[in-house]
Amino acid sequence: MAERILVVADIHGHHEALVSLLRQARYRPGADLLVLLGDYIDRGPRGVEVVATVRELVAAGAVALKGNHEQMLLDYLTGELEENVYLWNGGGPTLAGYRRAGREVLLSDVSWMEGLPLYYEHEPYVFVHAGLRPGRALADQSPDDLLWIREEFYAFPTGLADRTVIFGHTPTVFFTGSPEVWFAGDKIAVDTGAAYGFFLTLLELPGGRTWRVPTGTAYRV
Repeated sequence: MAERILVVADIHGHHEALVSLLRQARYRPGADLLVLLGDYIDRGPRGVEVVATVRELVAAGAVALKGNHEQMLLDYLTGELEENVYLWNGGGPTLAGYRRAGREVLLSDVSWMEGLPLYYEHEPYVFVHAGLRPGRALADQSPDDLLWIREEFYAFPTGLADRTVIFGHTPTVFFTGSPEVWFAGDKIAVDTGAAYGFFLTLLELPGGRTWRVPTGTAYRV
């Protein structure tokens, strides 16, 4: 049984911030459970490096979920998403990073992203990138909701008895006015706006302690 659960959401290419947070929290693979909630790439400058580090963390026992930005990259590469849409959503730094890294790295990372889970259960918590459709059983959730849902999730009770949903995707500053972790009884929001010039935050469970690193200038298309 892990002594602590550590959670990071929506890294968005901020590699140095991720490394700093793990160091500050004194993360110990094997003793602590680290859960990463997706969106490793896009908007920020070093998404390829973040993916490499996350893959190393997973190999050492961490859990990594898929975010909507990983899915957007996959959809762009298969032609299901237009290039201008992906670029408008911050894909430029990621594509540039993979051009530098080379085709072999891209193909390996794409295969890894395709296999990422959409949620993770560890009693009494459910971890997910975006959220859940309230009133629907976990097994009946759609991939679109798990990756993309916003107000329909965070503004309503989850309907999951005795479970707390830990999520990212929507920066807390967008719906609370403050770039802080949001504790709301049946849910906890961990995206504190790293992609928008605010903070990358690491949350410790069950105690609720946080560490955060400012990310500086927000990404601009």
